[in-house]
Amino acid sequence: MVLRRNYGVLSYSKFYTILIAILACTQQTIASCMGCVELDEISFDKMIGHFKYSLVKFDIAFPYGPKHEIYGEFAKKYGPKIDDLLVSLVGVKDYGEKENRILAQRYAVDEKAYPAIILFLDSDNQKYVKYPSDLEITVDNIKRFVTQHTHIYIPLEGCIEGFDKLARDFAQKTIGEQSEILDKAKEKLEELETETKQRAQVYVRFMEKVIEKGGSYQFILDERKRIEKLLKEKISDNKKKELTHKYNILQSFRIEEDKKDEL
Repeated sequence: MVLRRNYGVLSYSKFYTILIAILACTQQTIASCMGCVELDEISFDKMIGHFKYSLVKFDIAFPYGPKHEIYGEFAKKYGPKIDDLLVSLVGVKDYGEKENRILAQRYAVDEKAYPAIILFLDSDNQKYVKYPSDLEITVDNIKRFVTQHTHIYIPLEGCIEGFDKLARDFAQKTIGEQSEILDKAKEKLEELETETKQRAQVYVRFMEKVIEKGGSYQFILDERKRIEKLLKEKISDNKKKELTHKYNILQSFRIEEDKKDEL
């Protein structure tokens, strides 16, 4: 079997499908996590190197419970669809030969912190970011985590794909170029139906605020923190939904790493 990163005999999607089919028949843990690929000390580095991004959940050997089910829901829905993303599971045993304990130790994963989710970047097993330990494990939060640290597009609740792309482009530009993108956003806004138009207006307002602040990305960072704080308070379901949509839209204004030093 031949697998190449950008082209080759076997594409990522076909490779992923075949891999899951094989492992689903042979590994007990996969049965409760459709879409997950189980890794171990032998296969780990090789598989991380095959995918641009790898989402890995370190957990007990035979995981169960709501958090595992949520991770499985994300894996089933998005794992097979996104060629650049491997969604996987490392089961760590605390008995017998204590399989995969070395892997957990390599990434400083404490067994008291299970499940621990790590996102590996650029096919590099030394380049990664850990899922915040104080962040609730939900499908939406996993989606935000992945989109925040990669170039993968996964639509979040309340977002509009065309405006997400404009927002991401907007965040990288100078103030003059930002004004041009704002004009494009306003043009697209007029073409939308009422419900979608209301959500699109949020993107436009955020763009206008950034330009008012001299093109500074700091407004986006401050607004995220403000909404995060409000979401932790006791609020109505409708207000929570409204704020969640705004927070999700803010994720689209993601500045590239090399631009952050300019803040």
